[in-house]
Amino acid sequence: MTDSLHFHPHLQSYFLYCKKTVINSQEFTRFFSEVEVLEFKMAIIKKYEVGFSQSFGRRLRLSALYSLESILNQIHYHDRPKNWIDATTCLWKPLLTEFNFPFLKKTFNKKRDKYRRSFRDTCEKWFKLYCRYAGGVYDVYLIP
Repeated sequence: MTDSLHFHPHLQSYFLYCKKTVINSQEFTRFFSEVEVLEFKMAIIKKYEVGFSQSFGRRLRLSALYSLESILNQIHYHDRPKNWIDATTCLWKPLLTEFNFPFLKKTFNKKRDKYRRSFRDTCEKWFKLYCRYAGGVYDVYLIP
């Protein structure tokens, strides 16, 4: 869904879509059979998100549906250098309201006090988008 320039350009791993030929490849099977539980989030990003993107990017075209470059080209955000921007937390509001991004990551929920007023103001629009596109399939009141 999104990419990042942190450490090295890579796809973020919370939601990946791969074609059947990729999933059935030996390279894909080998990569995921070697995944180990790591304690630190930054280690996971470096080893698996960056590793996945570097490994598969050598022979496949990788792209994010909501690329950081395309988002930054359409909004004005200068709070951080590009390589330190996590679009899903730093740019959550334009992702939801301007790009109809369908997710809020759990890590955002942990930081929502920081964004409480802006988040509350945005929730109404997000809820309307959700109802329009998801048809009320998921009970949003289950979200902590």
